Amino acid sequence: MKKLLALQSLLLPLCAAAEGAQGASGTQGGIGTGQIVSWLFSTCAVVAFIIVLAYIVKKTRVRMGGGGQSRVLSQIPVGPKERIAEVRIAGRRLIVGVTAQNISLLSDLGPDGGGEFAGRLEKERKAQDGGGEGGDGAGRA
Repeated sequence: MKKLLALQSLLLPLCAAAEGAQGASGTQGGIGTGQIVSWLFSTCAVVAFIIVLAYIVKKTRVRMGGGGQSRVLSQIPVGPKERIAEVRIAGRRLIVGVTAQNISLLSDLGPDGGGEFAGRLEKERKAQDGGGEGGDGAGRA
């Protein structure tokens, strides 16, 4: 909001200058310097207004549609472009595997979800790391 007020305070003197130049031209039949300045100022003001609106929309991440039926609750990266995510869709909690090419359902936790997914996954990972080291080397690279 402060940026918008600062922009307004910068544009008001230019508007007054354009009006003064328009009144000083005194031409009735042709296009005067004041009319050109006024047109140029108006065009710049409209372009600046569009840019400011685009910036505000981008920063506030206004989303059209989407009734709030789906939400990502937590996610854990398992590769450069792969992750496991816990999502809530229509009141149900699902565990999905997400890659660059597809999304796969791994588990349906039901309506209550059965606790925090990230905590349970971390416990499982620690259990596997503690009991599986020194084996065939097929674990982490």
